[in-house]
Amino acid sequence: MIHQPLKNEQGGTIGVINYMINNRLKEGTARVLRGNSFLTKEFVKQIKFKQKLFVTVLSFEEENIEEDYKSVIMNSYERMLLPSLDERYNIL
Repeated sequence: MIHQPLKNEQGGTIGVINYMINNRLKEGTARVLRGNSFLTKEFVKQIKFKQKLFVTVLSFEEENIEEDYKSVIMNSYERMLLPSLDERYNIL
């Protein structure tokens, strides 16, 4: 697994989301494992703060990781990253 925070100098825009899910989804080289890109874009449009997004990627390169275990890893990561928010956040 690779964890990669992305530079976010302008506070995050819908362009970041589009970049992450552009042709990769159509080509089959990437998948969204959690969340809804349309809903996330709508949330971002509503945010008035300069810092709108924290953008980071969990990339699973290993082909032999079961889907259930990926979910366990993502749940653990979310609890570590956002310990007191009790699922009051949006993940894509």
